[in-house]
Amino acid sequence: MPPGAKAYVDATELAERRSKGAKYRNKRTRSEILNRNFHSDGERRMAEYLYAMEQDGDISDLKFQVSVTLLGCVTMRPDFSYIEDGELIHHEFKGFPTDTWRLQKKLWSQVGPTEYRVSTKGQLWPAGEIIRPRPSDELCRYVERFLGAR
Repeated sequence: MPPGAKAYVDATELAERRSKGAKYRNKRTRSEILNRNFHSDGERRMAEYLYAMEQDGDISDLKFQVSVTLLGCVTMRPDFSYIEDGELIHHEFKGFPTDTWRLQKKLWSQVGPTEYRVSTKGQLWPAGEIIRPRPSDELCRYVERFLGAR
């Protein structure tokens, strides 16, 4: 096929592609309480739980899919962010951990701006994993060398 030419896809093939569903078998679901769609049923349940906590005054300023940039070049989009006891918290619901997410989680543990909580299917609250950023000595030495070289 020549460069710039568009491939022809017939309607049957297109319908087959669409019917395969999501990569990790999650089903987008709608929350009638929050009047919005979510990537999975687990994420919807977590959102509704956090919303109830916000209504009870346990948390405030609940937001969805807020972008966070790490090191100026890696962007993560945790499912939720909120204020709890005066501290900003980012919270992720994970139905299936991917290699990319594992790498991002490791990076967050080194240079993340806030506490990062991870909930899974079996444990919505309290979060199954809490990551508090603590730069390793190796990272600190690297940054010091980098800044000292300027």
